[in-house]
Amino acid sequence: MSDNQRVFGSTADGREVVECAIRGGNITASILTWGAVVRDVRLGGDQGRPVTLGLNSIGDYEAHSPYLGAIVGRSANRINKGQMTFQGKALQLAQNRDGHHAHGGFEGFSRRIWTIAEHDENRLKLELFSPDGDEGYPGNVTATCEYSLSEDGVFSIRLGAVTDAPTLINMANHCYFNLDQADTVLDHEFEVASEAYTVLGDGLIPTGEIRSIADSEFDFRSKRPIRFERDGKHIHYNLNFVIDTARRDTVKRVGCLTGPATDTEMEIWSTEPGLQFFDGINLALPVLGLDGRLYQSFAAVALEPQCFPDAPNHDDFPDTTLLPDQEYLQITEYRFKW
Repeated sequence: MSDNQRVFGSTADGREVVECAIRGGNITASILTWGAVVRDVRLGGDQGRPVTLGLNSIGDYEAHSPYLGAIVGRSANRINKGQMTFQGKALQLAQNRDGHHAHGGFEGFSRRIWTIAEHDENRLKLELFSPDGDEGYPGNVTATCEYSLSEDGVFSIRLGAVTDAPTLINMANHCYFNLDQADTVLDHEFEVASEAYTVLGDGLIPTGEIRSIADSEFDFRSKRPIRFERDGKHIHYNLNFVIDTARRDTVKRVGCLTGPATDTEMEIWSTEPGLQFFDGINLALPVLGLDGRLYQSFAAVALEPQCFPDAPNHDDFPDTTLLPDQEYLQITEYRFKW
């Protein structure tokens, strides 16, 4: 084991989890092999301030983590009842969330041990094999996740996959961000390069309607605080912003988060047609997080580039099919200025 790796602990069933460190410029990050979890990103070096949420033991992650920093897949977000017609046949995926399929199933990619493929000072590449039938998905899939830090403050995530049979791939990283170490992020300011969102019905499943965000509580076209109150109560956000109609080969700027107390800015650049925006209402955890903090509701915000939720059941949503002669590649960059 190299100097920038350490044993983080063992899972309840005895699997060893390794924590890997990378650095670039004045930013450091640590990543776990369990779930390819981004545990800690700090601005200002090893003793700097964390801008992501993380936990202190693998037991805490297994028992309490709401996907903190994890790679979710094969399909991020929700698929209605885990059912669809795929390649002309009925397909049933695992139903792990209120009768629906969410974030890849009961274990998905987020609770598996990934293999370290390459690791140097500013880059880590992890690999995971997902067999045919895993959580109901067809095809043997090899997935990759590459994290890197550049000298100019860019935290880059490259997600890849290949398959030997037609399957579905819509991976995402589930980092939660708080740029100020504030108790909540409701006073953080957010702006998105979007004109519309996918309307949700029961169970947070899209109805298929794509609606304009103009003059609504979802209108973040100009930077404004996340906090939006009606009758003295915060409006809860968990929605997919429509960025494009299909995935792109190159990244473009899709949004920006600003921490007002520290004037820290994080731009989100991505190849993905959607951006899931979740305000962290479920983050009141019973265990301590990084630097001894006890996280509460709205302690951080998740900004997850991906394809649209329930995409396989909507012909006009971006296609998440991966064929054997194709290679899936998602690139997301979080660009920090402080």
